[in-house]
Amino acid sequence: MRINLWAGVDAAYDLTGALVASAAVVWSFEEVRVVECHVALGATPAPYVPGRFAEREAAPTLAALRAVGVRPSVVICDAHGRAHPRRWGLACEIARLTGWPTIGCAKSLLCGRHGPVGPARGDWADIELDGEVVGRVVRTQTNVRPVYVSVGGNIELDAAVEVVLLASPRFRLPEPLRLAHQQARLALTKVLARPRVTA
Repeated sequence: MRINLWAGVDAAYDLTGALVASAAVVWSFEEVRVVECHVALGATPAPYVPGRFAEREAAPTLAALRAVGVRPSVVICDAHGRAHPRRWGLACEIARLTGWPTIGCAKSLLCGRHGPVGPARGDWADIELDGEVVGRVVRTQTNVRPVYVSVGGNIELDAAVEVVLLASPRFRLPEPLRLAHQQARLALTKVLARPRVTA
């Protein structure tokens, strides 16, 4: 699968969960560099409810993506796609809202089961839920904890796994996702560090 540009999106919250910073980083695979980086800051739009993550994070994530001036080949979300109890994680919602190919790449398993995964980079196993394959657990680095990959929309699962592996040459997380995480945390830290003006 030929890829020119991919985006990573992630969000960070303050300790109270009231403030959210969502970052979108567009990374050039061919040039090995960041092409764009945008952060949306604001009040968290919804409380945390297990299994309904999209309601909390879709709006700020979309705000960061709307600032992107180029169309990415794919968007990698720090979230689940079809590997979700309702088969509709944040990555699915972002695909619906943008029309772009979208992948969920999560750090932990939300639902379903999978068999053993070998220790080598590229090893994987299907994630099954109610007899249906909804994603794959993928080892992106040898002897490092795997990630959980599922389709958000407009891409096949085989291609999604390929993208995640290509985007993870050195670290557990895909590079644009890792950078988006850093930028979201940095933006939030800067905001919280500003002195408050009192009357």
